[in-house]
Amino acid sequence: MIFGFCFFILGSLSAKPNIFFILVDDYGWNNIGYHNPSKEVSTPNINELVKIGVELDRHYAYSECSPSRSSIQSGRYPNHVNAVNVDPLRYNPKDKIGGFPGVPPKMTMIPAKLKQAGYETGFTGKWDIGMVTTSQTPRAKGYDRFLGYLHHANSYCSQRIPLLSVGDVDICQSRYVDLWVENATYSGPSSEAGSRYEEEIFSAHTLDIISNHNTSKPLFMFHAFHLIHSPLQVPEEWLQNFTFMEIKGRSDILRRQYNAMVQYMDNEVGNFVQALKDRGMWDNTLLVLVSDNGGPTYTPGAASNSPLRGGKLSDWEGGVRVNAFVSGGAIPENVRGTKVEGLSHISDWYTTFCGLAEVDSSDKPATDVGLPDVDGVDIWPMITAQKQSVRDEVYVSRYTLISGDMKLITGTVPFTHWSGPTYPNNTCSPCASGKCADCPQPGFYSGYWLPCTKEGCFSARNTDATSDVGGQYPRMYEHFGGWTLNCTGPGRIGCLFNITADQGEHIDLIKQPGYEEIAIRMQARLKDLQKTNFDPDRGQQTYIGCIQFFRYGGFYGPFLDDNGEPINAVNGKGSPPSCDVCDHAWNKSDSMCVHYPGFKKGFTCTPYVNGKCVRSRGPIETMGKNVPTNATFNCGAGDTSWARDYSLPKSFTFGENPAFDILQQNLAKSNGISNEFPFADVCKAEGVAEQPFPPHI
Repeated sequence: MIFGFCFFILGSLSAKPNIFFILVDDYGWNNIGYHNPSKEVSTPNINELVKIGVELDRHYAYSECSPSRSSIQSGRYPNHVNAVNVDPLRYNPKDKIGGFPGVPPKMTMIPAKLKQAGYETGFTGKWDIGMVTTSQTPRAKGYDRFLGYLHHANSYCSQRIPLLSVGDVDICQSRYVDLWVENATYSGPSSEAGSRYEEEIFSAHTLDIISNHNTSKPLFMFHAFHLIHSPLQVPEEWLQNFTFMEIKGRSDILRRQYNAMVQYMDNEVGNFVQALKDRGMWDNTLLVLVSDNGGPTYTPGAASNSPLRGGKLSDWEGGVRVNAFVSGGAIPENVRGTKVEGLSHISDWYTTFCGLAEVDSSDKPATDVGLPDVDGVDIWPMITAQKQSVRDEVYVSRYTLISGDMKLITGTVPFTHWSGPTYPNNTCSPCASGKCADCPQPGFYSGYWLPCTKEGCFSARNTDATSDVGGQYPRMYEHFGGWTLNCTGPGRIGCLFNITADQGEHIDLIKQPGYEEIAIRMQARLKDLQKTNFDPDRGQQTYIGCIQFFRYGGFYGPFLDDNGEPINAVNGKGSPPSCDVCDHAWNKSDSMCVHYPGFKKGFTCTPYVNGKCVRSRGPIETMGKNVPTNATFNCGAGDTSWARDYSLPKSFTFGENPAFDILQQNLAKSNGISNEFPFADVCKAEGVAEQPFPPHI
């Protein structure tokens, strides 16, 4: 009876389906063709796939990257696996179970489950769910082949992680390249870094996996686009497709860049589908396309989530209700072209894929060490119209709960505004006075700013939202703020909305007759769920990682082994790294000292003579607080490695402060600054058009 049922719901299939999962980064609700038929939104391939597939209208994710990605791969709510977007170089040596960024090493990821059912597996693109230990790498978690980057973002041109590309600086002063490759015989840096536009590299990898796949086995392919995440970089020829757009202000320029990146992404989706058809795999393929969060409406995100409220980094619908659909030959004919309006969550794919592969979705290795079990629900019965809905609630975050039609939001919510459908991504009349200018928009930082008080000007950023807790901002920039809403002020339970009747969250029902009881009940449920949160101390950034990356030839990668110990001894027997990564080498000798890198200058290396380092000349410019500027380690000849002064009593941090806000604002006033700053601009040589960063605050 079980096999008969599976045969029925999979239409004409008699074998386990190929599963092709496409994750789009920072994809706006209104930037997909089936939500917006505008000429500016060019997604013909996606539009056709939806026509022969099933749209998931109420599909929810977390409000930012790493938590959503951790949720997909582990099948847990983000608050049960990883609800923080912290820098991936942190670790807590006292906690070998949960003391790492991303997915804890003991949790079983979806590729490992599908391999139990005979699947071959591949991953391309953005990883962003843990890189500290060798047990967190894609190959260790079940992917046969991997090519991608390990951080939140990198440059599409150089694969470095410059400040203006990611808005952050790490303890290594972000001096390394992020492009990693793994297969059966190799795990290490990719030789393709800096060779061409990153999405070209990624597409070639995915197409190669499809081309060489053994079709006697089912394939699980996970393609995680860098697109449409910043920096706004795209080959010039694609930008030329949008010369028809009227440019009234800088917001239009950014939106044009974003639109070109959307079109590029859609074209690659079409290429993947054609490759599956060419191999005779399409008729037995389930294709899933999902965004990891809502579109960023802060500059320079350039997305529109109209008619939804808010965007990325907020729990408004525009931040957590995401584009999602399924397509492919595995979809039964009777449901093709339909829309499902039942609740679903990004963690549900884990359980759904386990069901299709006929493997147990529970995770005993994780629960045996005290980690949370899988939360995801099998949504295949809802997709195939066997059931109208499969879940009654979604635990969005520690601040927000959806129960049926109702949504309760607590705390201070950032990025509180409504996107406009086109110009310039928020609602105003920019040309009302006869002269066109940009409408006000939140920045990456100012979207969190609270009104100034006598005590100062503070940010509402929190550890759920970013890598560092928000600090203070300059009083002179207060006019850039005004984007937060306090849903839990004195005497308030929260903000309450009926999100089926009011998807734009315009009407707060909290004080209307008959709704207080609903709010109280949802508040109690939210508090119960908060008690189940998995929130370990994931430690702080360590310079040990920087030393290992030097060994990799200037590439980010794991720096701890499966047991949570350094892969190479920091002090002890073992050859030191090569000196090839030195940006500046004075009086080259067989053995040299590598001094702490400058933000712009990089690594200076000086001779190691009679047990002492020749001193580096002059001060260095660094970013961040508690910087270990005296750190040194050796490179070159010898059979012993050593490092000195690489740790400080206080941990390295990089976060917002008034001086940094002023620096960012001044940097952004010039159109001459490349997103590659402080590195050389390689985008022009690759034929890539980019938009210099506007004010980042």
